[in-house]
Amino acid sequence: MFKLVQNHKVLYFISLILIVSYSVVDLLKSILMSYIFDDHLLDSISSLIVIVLIFLGVYLIVSTLQQYVIEVLKNKIRYSLNQNLYQSYASRNIESFQKKDSSEILNEFNNEVNVVIDNYVSSKLNVFSLTISLILGSLYIANLSVEILMFLLFCAFITIFINSIFKNHLKKNQMNYLDSMKQWLCSIKNLCRCFSDIKILNLEKVFCDDLDIENKNLEQSTLKNNGFIKILTSINSFISQAMFF
Repeated sequence: MFKLVQNHKVLYFISLILIVSYSVVDLLKSILMSYIFDDHLLDSISSLIVIVLIFLGVYLIVSTLQQYVIEVLKNKIRYSLNQNLYQSYASRNIESFQKKDSSEILNEFNNEVNVVIDNYVSSKLNVFSLTISLILGSLYIANLSVEILMFLLFCAFITIFINSIFKNHLKKNQMNYLDSMKQWLCSIKNLCRCFSDIKILNLEKVFCDDLDIENKNLEQSTLKNNGFIKILTSINSFISQAMFF
């Protein structure tokens, strides 16, 4: 992660500060809820309305800034990765450059870079955000009930354990997805390059059958990768909801 952000250290540091700020505001939401349900404060509805409006304003500002700055950071990293790629290709000799066809190069610039951004950078930032929330929440809940804190820490351990079990499986699914996308791009490129020959030799059906195979492989690998991520995300969300209640 540090290699990816070495040219954007200030932006990365600001992102971390905003993540911490958002976690603090999110913790304040729980504190505010306890005030709302306090019988002694229910008599002053106007005061509660003012407090809630102020909180919602602060929440909106912090949440918007956090999401925007993180998006800027990811785009800056994407720019740097693309820059490193085309500078690397430009420095190669002709023989080395021609070892890869245009579809493979396109795959590196598009899909592989996006995988790094979406599945690595976003995950690292989410882990940091969850860690900060866990620490702040633990300090707050420890003052209320040690038993509840132990339950929450147990749930957190279960979440980490479940994700660690499927780490290699996720990596395998992502690699299969990249390979399928690469083959699909190659098939489309062949269609464009050989279209006149296909028409002359009446090979439309044969070529479409080949495209169907690659299209099916892409569909299956995409579903296997993204579907499994969604399932794992749902399990994590279920545990987090249990922790919230």
